[in-house]
Amino acid sequence: MSGVKGMRHYGAQIIESVLNLREEGKSHREIAEIFGLKSSDQSRELCRRYKRRLLQMEQAPNVTSARKRRVGLELSGKQKEEKIRMLELQVELLRNFVKEIGRGR
Repeated sequence: MSGVKGMRHYGAQIIESVLNLREEGKSHREIAEIFGLKSSDQSRELCRRYKRRLLQMEQAPNVTSARKRRVGLELSGKQKEEKIRMLELQVELLRNFVKEIGRGR
């Protein structure tokens, strides 16, 4: 809960140090004593949060790159001309329809 009175925010260096100590085999209680944390739960929660963020980053799809790939599909010259012609016909059809129902210019 960000913004709660008395809440501490730990920088990347401290989190990295906690993770390194944990990899070395130190317990959460020992880590809490080293950094002056109130309880071992804070050390445990820092590790959990970091792991959770890593999982979210791995699982999150990169939406922008997927869109770029779809847009980047290249059509040959003839295919482009056919696509443009089809779109022009659709626009003309819609214009005629709008005029017929009385909303056109």
